[in-house]
Amino acid sequence: MPVAGKRVTSGLERWDEEYRNDPLWSGIDELISELQQASPDEDEQYNYDRLMLTLQVIYGYRDIPNILVSQSMMTNLRGVVQGHLRTQINNWIANSNQAHLDRAITQLNNALEHMRGWPVSKEKSLYSAARTVHGATSRFERRLAELEETIEQNNAQIGEFGVDQEKRFDEREERLLERFAELETNLSTADQGLKRIDTRLDSIINQFQERHESLQETRTEEWNDLLGDTREKFTESIRKLETDFDQTKELHTDQAHQHIDVMQSLKRQAQELVNATVTAGTSTEYGAYEIEQKKAADLLRIAAVALFAVATVVVVMVFERDSGFSDTDLGSVLMKASIPLPLIVAATVLMKESGKHRRQEIISKDLQLKIVAIHPFIANLDSGVQEKLRQEAAKALLVYDRRLGGDFNPVKNEDD
Repeated sequence: MPVAGKRVTSGLERWDEEYRNDPLWSGIDELISELQQASPDEDEQYNYDRLMLTLQVIYGYRDIPNILVSQSMMTNLRGVVQGHLRTQINNWIANSNQAHLDRAITQLNNALEHMRGWPVSKEKSLYSAARTVHGATSRFERRLAELEETIEQNNAQIGEFGVDQEKRFDEREERLLERFAELETNLSTADQGLKRIDTRLDSIINQFQERHESLQETRTEEWNDLLGDTREKFTESIRKLETDFDQTKELHTDQAHQHIDVMQSLKRQAQELVNATVTAGTSTEYGAYEIEQKKAADLLRIAAVALFAVATVVVVMVFERDSGFSDTDLGSVLMKASIPLPLIVAATVLMKESGKHRRQEIISKDLQLKIVAIHPFIANLDSGVQEKLRQEAAKALLVYDRRLGGDFNPVKNEDD
């Protein structure tokens, strides 16, 4: 059984990583760096110090994440810091207009309002205090160094005002010390509150872990019992399903064989019907073609005979009209005999064309009879033999060149 505490620790580590890598902290760090490069006037010093110290305190929340800080809380704070607050700080640094610094303090107050519900811890308070003291000390030292340098550079020119300047410096230093003491008092108060919150948070986490472990143990026992019952029921269901499956498989197998036999019978009947239809259609086409060729051959033959008859009549008429003349020579006879020659040539051509159509008629009739006869001839043979005979018949009917003088014989190469 997985340990509840380990899962909680893993989840907290992932939240800690997302918390520390949130863009909020990099934005605050950039603002602090930019403010450290600025040089506020005396009238701006109070707001500058408050802005710098508050941002450092907020930045201290980064290093000790808290699971009670939601993503929406961080998003709201990030919107204020990286939005209006950054804009006002950048404007103040760019043009040294105190109005921008005052508006930056207003936006800082809005950011603090968004952090009102944020929980804090002891460690975070100590880190924030240390960072604040360090930042304030560095700023004071830098400011004192700047003042000392200014005093040294102008000491010769403003010697008569030295007492007044020293007094003003002492007063300013006193005000800064008072502010620093006030800040330390506030930090001490905040630290006490953080200690109380830290104690309450530890108690809540301990109670949550104990409750979670108890519930996890109870759920594990319930799941183990439920898993045992489910395993038994599942095993019984599997055995029943196997028995039902075997019975159903045997039943469906028998039905499938019956359907296959019926389908094969229907396939054979359909094939026979298709073959009969194709054979009837093909033989009909050949019959129609044979009739057309017969008509063409008969017409051409009649025309040729008519031309031969006309030529004969012409010859008879020519020679009969000149039969009374005795001075007919051989040239005159040949000239008269050539008169019906075109008719004889035309009749010869028509007789030749008639012979071609007659041959097409005979071939079409022969193919029609063979196509009609091939199906009944192979109907009772095996399907393999039928397919082979159909291939041979197709080759003989469609590829065979009759000018070679061969005969159609679809079974001439068969041994059966």
